[in-house]
Amino acid sequence: MEPAQTWRTQFRAVRLRTVVREVVAAAAGGAVLLALTAPGAALVWSVVLVVALPATIAAFGGYRWRVLGEGVIEQRAVARAGTCVVVVLVTAGYVAGDAVPVAVVAASVPVALGLVVAGRAVQGRSILARRAGGAAMLRTLIVGPGPAMRDLVSQVRRAPGAGYDVIGWCGDPDEPGGTTLGVPRLGSDEAVASVADLVGRERVDVVMLVGSHETSVVRRMAHGLAAVGAGLVVAPPVAEVASSRVRIRPTGDLWSILLDVEPRRPAVAGKAVIDRVLGAALLAVASAVLVPVMAAVRLTSPGPALFRQERIGKDGRPFTMWKVRTMYVGSDDRRTELLPQDEGNGLLFKVRHDPRITPIGHLLRRTSLDELPQLVNVVRGEMSLVGPRPALPCKVARYCDDERGRLAVKPGLTGLWQVGGRSDLNREDAMRLDLRYVENWFLALDFRILWRTVAAVVGGRGAY
Repeated sequence: MEPAQTWRTQFRAVRLRTVVREVVAAAAGGAVLLALTAPGAALVWSVVLVVALPATIAAFGGYRWRVLGEGVIEQRAVARAGTCVVVVLVTAGYVAGDAVPVAVVAASVPVALGLVVAGRAVQGRSILARRAGGAAMLRTLIVGPGPAMRDLVSQVRRAPGAGYDVIGWCGDPDEPGGTTLGVPRLGSDEAVASVADLVGRERVDVVMLVGSHETSVVRRMAHGLAAVGAGLVVAPPVAEVASSRVRIRPTGDLWSILLDVEPRRPAVAGKAVIDRVLGAALLAVASAVLVPVMAAVRLTSPGPALFRQERIGKDGRPFTMWKVRTMYVGSDDRRTELLPQDEGNGLLFKVRHDPRITPIGHLLRRTSLDELPQLVNVVRGEMSLVGPRPALPCKVARYCDDERGRLAVKPGLTGLWQVGGRSDLNREDAMRLDLRYVENWFLALDFRILWRTVAAVVGGRGAY
């Protein structure tokens, strides 16, 4: 990637546009203040707002190159700045004899903050789009052992929106050759001086430390990189963990990472109630569609309208899953002859051009109408609206210890697999999404997945 395409080289222009946009947003809040307050005092306080809001955002690091485009991190800086501005204006108004009533502050500052947040959200989407095309990336050097580097490169390449373009790694080779996963080895010495030299020569923006490093090494690396203007990212030994589960706490002179390993009981109970209530409501609505669909299945191919099959549920318990029949009767007997054509990523049996599927079955699968009877399983408590897809017993029998973790929750009608590519995903990515959901589940995530499922079903990507 050419340096002209990197984020650091574009940052100054982006920051200038951001500051100008947020001065205008603060002015809009000042206009509200002018409209609601006596003209004399209002002009002074409007000017204060126009100056104070961008200045406070800057004080909280909201315009730093490591923050712009970082979503939650930059919005947190904006929220803190807004809180400080509200406190300052209310306090100043009180000291000045209520020159600026609290009600006016409550109306003007949210207007300014709303425009700031909206502007940053639009800008963030623009940066993500550019990064998806390979622009606005941070030239990144990985420092650490080869196996840890490979794992990190795989993660980084799955998330281009993070903005890391790995241009090389520095560490002792663990296999012949200087290139691994297309990443050239730029050096075998992990010493701070050698890394700093590489940073200057290769115009590196960020150094990522992976593997086990002593605290003194991390400290020296941070000081060395600060001197050459590069950032430092320390990849923790835990991955695929939501920030809501992580707590940083002091342990003696060190800081330790505390992980929440048990789901909160009220949330689990709430999920169960939502599954039953919302599942029943959806089943009642879906009945109007299911009746003509089942009639069409019966009219276009001999056999029952519904198909049932044993699947494995929570904690490895088997249950009977229901679907609208999309295959000819007796298709299970042909599974063995089609095994060489299996494209179902090892979790589910899928063949893109399956000869066993009826003509109407293709339409039902593409629109996911064949899955609607599973709402009965949801209402009965055997499945959830959101979760990993229920697997066949023969597939579960081949799970390794890590993969059995997907059985820790109820299987779902939809899940991260559905919104992440469905049958187009390979086994590794599908399993990774399932385990990410199991380990990081929370109610808001369920609603987000349900919302994104609508778009995935309408688009039909990965459905066959």
